[in-house]
Amino acid sequence: SHGGLIAHEMLYRNLLTGIRVKALILLDSFNLSDTQKALRKEYHEEFKQAIVAKSGLAEFGQLTLEKILSVGDVELEATLAYKPDEFRLPGYRVVLLKATKAFLGSQAAQYKNFIHLLIEEKSNGWERVYSDIEVLNQSADHFSLLNEEVAATAATLNDLLSQPAKSEVC
Repeated sequence: SHGGLIAHEMLYRNLLTGIRVKALILLDSFNLSDTQKALRKEYHEEFKQAIVAKSGLAEFGQLTLEKILSVGDVELEATLAYKPDEFRLPGYRVVLLKATKAFLGSQAAQYKNFIHLLIEEKSNGWERVYSDIEVLNQSADHFSLLNEEVAATAATLNDLLSQPAKSEVC
């Protein structure tokens, strides 16, 4: 979810130091608007419960679960504080693999006040940073993208990585 923010910042810093990359590929990552950030904060506890239910984290035991959820608290603080700069680089390829099924699968209805804001935007909010972002829809929910549907996701990534870069800039 927030890995795209980290990837964006890494890309920016790499380019500043002269390191060239072929593309930025985001896996169902979100660049939340200020409104979405406020809702994300408001529904944080409910959201954590939904993540635990969907991901199967509860099976790791209470102590491990508490540690994982505390990382989620830190992630929330970082997500709310970080605002990626608009970033334009002609010829640079940015691709979002967007999960097209409900974010939390069958649990989505319970958290509709927040979740619907995530899936309404074509590029999960990344169009505010990259105007020419490519969106490739994947038939998966946010979690099955790298679990049950990992073979399809890997095939899409392999195809993307085998394509030539858009220009010498990358």
